[in-house]
Amino acid sequence: MNRKHMGGLYIVEFAITALVLFTLLFGALEMGRLYFTVNVLSESVRRGARLAAVCNIQDPVILRRAMF
Repeated sequence: MNRKHMGGLYIVEFAITALVLFTLLFGALEMGRLYFTVNVLSESVRRGARLAAVCNIQDPVILRRAMF
């Protein structure tokens, strides 16, 4: 085949390869964000449960710190 007629072939190959590459890349980024979100929620629940079990929630200083 003539090299001039194969120019479109490179574009098609790149499109297929880039689709797979970007899907894997963005999938890994989203899994990282999901893991971070689960970790933050787990830590906040742990802190809230500890605060409820250990501290007197009626104390205004503790109540103010619990809000933030």
